Amino acid sequence: MLKLAFAQNLCYVTANTLLKLSFLSYYKKTLATESSKVFVHLVHASMGIVAVCGVVGFVSAIVQCMPIEVYWDLDYSQSAQCSSFSLYWVAIANIVTNFILLVLPCQALWAKETNRISVAIIYVVGLM
Repeated sequence: MLKLAFAQNLCYVTANTLLKLSFLSYYKKTLATESSKVFVHLVHASMGIVAVCGVVGFVSAIVQCMPIEVYWDLDYSQSAQCSSFSLYWVAIANIVTNFILLVLPCQALWAKETNRISVAIIYVVGLM
């Protein structure tokens, strides 16, 4: 059962990272125009931040307990060390990258000739 929890941690970090990268790709494809080179650069920088956070989260989840067998072997009595760095890192990285994903398209969406009230409603519902 603990091996499944270990695998679930790795799958969560991977799926979360890929989902955020797909959102950023969608932003780039739908909101970028020829005159918005700054927006494209911000999207690329955000992709880099999300990818680095994902790799660090994945590696820190693997090396959370050293040796790795300690994660699922409760009877491991040798000098085992476990750290909660992975939990804190994933939580902080999620907060930062979620904020980036929320704020990044604001200016581009607001500048488009759309119904601004509907855009605001979508953002308010998304914050809930």
